[in-house]
Amino acid sequence: MRVTIISGSPRQGSNSLKTSRYVETFFERRHRHVTARVLDLATVELSGWNVASTEDSRATWKEWRTELAASDAYVIVVPEWDGMAPPALRSVFHLCVDGGELAHKPAFLIGVSSGIGGSYPLMELRLSSFKNTQLCYIPEQVVVRRAAEVLNDPETPSSAEDEQLRTRLHHGLDVLLLYAGALARARTESRIEWRRFPYGM
Repeated sequence: MRVTIISGSPRQGSNSLKTSRYVETFFERRHRHVTARVLDLATVELSGWNVASTEDSRATWKEWRTELAASDAYVIVVPEWDGMAPPALRSVFHLCVDGGELAHKPAFLIGVSSGIGGSYPLMELRLSSFKNTQLCYIPEQVVVRRAAEVLNDPETPSSAEDEQLRTRLHHGLDVLLLYAGALARARTESRIEWRRFPYGM
């Protein structure tokens, strides 16, 4: 099984990337049958419906698109920028509408906040990003609050709050894998006429 972890911050060395690496390590240690890979938005320039004009960005996006299409499930790590998801992350969904890379696959949302927020970007993505991508968000989600203080060691929690966060995060990731197995059949069903009905209503 393949899981792609999208680190949704375009900033270098972000708490979103740290959280994404923690998730990657979780799969490596707890689910040996899972191949997990982090796609870091800080390494590619995306803008609206287009990949930026640099050759490196085009090449990186082509590789990403192949990875997303081959994946069975996604973990989307979303930083809160002024109560919203970053534009670069939203661009990923725009770029994945016509190819069906995300269609009928489960995704687990993780919000990231330096303070006590972090939930608004998750509501934003649940409201609109699934419609034309046909991505299936699972009911579980986690918000990593005071992100600089938690998930700093892959083994040892720094506090009771950190330990509680990890427990809930692990549960959500386990549930994601259950959904991935269940939805695999849906993608082989001839009743899903993706080419005929590519967009949601």
